[in-house]
Amino acid sequence: MITEDYVSFELAQLLKIKGFNEPCNSRFYMKTPDGKPVVYLTSVREDFNKRDLINTWSRPTHQMVMKWLRDEYALFIEIAVSMDLNGDYHYSYIVLDAACQYVRKGWTSFEWKYEDAVEAAVSFCLKYRV
Repeated sequence: MITEDYVSFELAQLLKIKGFNEPCNSRFYMKTPDGKPVVYLTSVREDFNKRDLINTWSRPTHQMVMKWLRDEYALFIEIAVSMDLNGDYHYSYIVLDAACQYVRKGWTSFEWKYEDAVEAAVSFCLKYRV
C-alpha cells in the first residue's frame, strides 16, 4: 500500500518560520497542554500556518515541500540510492541550485530510509538556503 509521507514536526516548525503558506490536505500539528505535538485531521484543505492559533503548524507532504523549494527558491533535491554487498539499500541526497550547481551532497546513516534522506535534504535547505 502506498502512503503519503509527511514532514516531521521539527520541519513543520521550520517551514512556518520560513514562510511556507500553502494549503495542506486536512492535516496539521498542534501542541497539547503538556507541549507534545499531535497530528490533527480536519475535513478542510487549509493553510494552518496562517491560523490565529500560535500552536498550529501545517503538515505538508514531502513532495509538497520539495515542490515549494523548487518553485520559490530554485532548489532541487535528488535522492540517490545505492546497494551494499548484503543487498541493503542506502540513500543520499543532492541539493542543486537553479544553475544545476551542487549546493550540498549528503550521505545518510546506513539505518536511514528514503524518507529520512528527504527530511535531511529539506532540513538543510530550510536552515542554510532559505
